[in-house]
Amino acid sequence: MCLSTVRYATDSESDAPIASNVTSVVVNGSRIMLTDLMGSEIEVVGAIVRVDLIKNHIIIATAA
Repeated sequence: MCLSTVRYATDSESDAPIASNVTSVVVNGSRIMLTDLMGSEIEVVGAIVRVDLIKNHIIIATAA
């Protein structure tokens, strides 16, 4: 199973993530729906700028 942590592009490793244990990412324009292992959904506005499958990180830049 591949679970990811999602952070904003400006966050450092010590900042709290947007979401952890993310199982699903759905992009609809600038809206990104994140679903975690427990089924909780979080919607953020921005763009995915990097997906690191080794570190299981997804980086999102906020819409300006």
